[in-house]
Amino acid sequence: MQNFLFGGLEYKPYSCLAIRGGIDHSVATAGFGLSSGNYFIDYSITSMTATSTDYNHQVTAGIKFGSFNMGIKVSPKIFSPSGNKKTVNINIVGATKYGTKSWQVVIRESKGNVVKRLEGKDTPPESFIWDAKLENGNLVKDGDYEIELTLIDKVNETERVLSTVTVDTRIPSAESEMEIQ
Repeated sequence: MQNFLFGGLEYKPYSCLAIRGGIDHSVATAGFGLSSGNYFIDYSITSMTATSTDYNHQVTAGIKFGSFNMGIKVSPKIFSPSGNKKTVNINIVGATKYGTKSWQVVIRESKGNVVKRLEGKDTPPESFIWDAKLENGNLVKDGDYEIELTLIDKVNETERVLSTVTVDTRIPSAESEMEIQ
């Protein structure tokens, strides 16, 4: 009886790049993948045998036809709760092929602490407004905030999408008028 080993690792230094390595039937494998949106290209190299110097190269390209259609659009990208733009409008696209079981929107500060959470069942709202306030009514600190939309469909698949917004109370809020004669 022959023993076979199977296993692998994937490292993603960037969301568009995956570096892979593993063992398939006791033979070393390696490769990488590049992706952008629904498009991807994968490359792999496998030794023909454990002691061989012959290699098998494989390239795969394709389009993903996933069951999720998701997105977050933030307007404006930088806002000041003490300026003219006191709130930010967060538009959400959240649809699934099999129907949405539940959704969650989380806004986190740069250290990962949650400052705002919205969640519900079925389809998420098309948009909501954030006033840069914590649940206790205090303003958040200036900085970049990550907005994460998570959907779980009715077959229990989960998908996430991220966006960012910047809170900057240093943005001048004064308005002036000038008349030229």
